Amino acid sequence: LTLQNLIFSEDQPKAMNAIESVFSGSSLTIQEVCLFSEGTGSHPVELILLPRKVSDRTETVWGAIIDIGDRVVLKERITALTEGQERLKVTMKDFVNLMTREIRQPLTTMLLTLELLETGQYGDLPPKPKEKIANLIDMIERTKEILNEALEMSRSIGGDFKFERKAV
Repeated sequence: LTLQNLIFSEDQPKAMNAIESVFSGSSLTIQEVCLFSEGTGSHPVELILLPRKVSDRTETVWGAIIDIGDRVVLKERITALTEGQERLKVTMKDFVNLMTREIRQPLTTMLLTLELLETGQYGDLPPKPKEKIANLIDMIERTKEILNEALEMSRSIGGDFKFERKAV
């Protein structure tokens, strides 16, 4: 069998270019191609070509074929997993952005109302309710800090994180 009979028709130009590069002076050429098989169709292999020189002139080309079917399958799986991971990052970032926005709005309204109560805008309050209001204000501010941290983490995971240089 000749190389042309073995190599899948779409990959024959790549194989011929590899052979020509060996005849043009390349000491080693490696090319990924697919072999044709009656039973299985195409099968990915690595074609390794070396010159066979006689009196410093390339007379023929020696070749070896290495089965890379498993490597191709793994490469495809890694690509699929990487794409899935990227989609998950975007989904997570969008979720965190939406969540923080939706939770911040009512928190801000509650905070403003509590601050008005605390300052006496709706009338004077006894010390006990004022203490409870101050505690609620602290809790709301801490919750907003947690939301800001979640948003920052989402940005860093999504690649939108920006470093600011400053003296510490």
